[in-house]
Amino acid sequence: MNKEKLEITREEKAILDYLIILGTPSYFRAKLWLLSSGAKKEIINNKNYYKNLLELSRNIPCFYEKQILKDIPRTNMEILEKNPSFEQKMRNILVCYSIRNNSIGYCQGFNFIVLRILEIIENEVN
Repeated sequence: MNKEKLEITREEKAILDYLIILGTPSYFRAKLWLLSSGAKKEIINNKNYYKNLLELSRNIPCFYEKQILKDIPRTNMEILEKNPSFEQKMRNILVCYSIRNNSIGYCQGFNFIVLRILEIIENEVN
């Protein structure tokens, strides 16, 4: 049975770091990020975590939502116009993050990080 890898070794990480410096082809970026960051393992070990957090965010007021909604259109209108669904996705992610990590909450600039991740994921899917 061919099991998908959930973690990489220290040696594989060193090789990966070197290859990333050289430039990672876009079709590998999302998969490599999920694997090297440990996110793949977290997704498998915590099924429905984001879905449950998103549901929770609909029932709990978010102190940062007003600022998040101000910042999303300021991020990059060109990308947001090409991908209209990104605005709602960004809102969901940023609100969930601020609820999950309430000691940090929301900081201006998170919107740019989330947009970049959405771009990478969108390119991977298409």
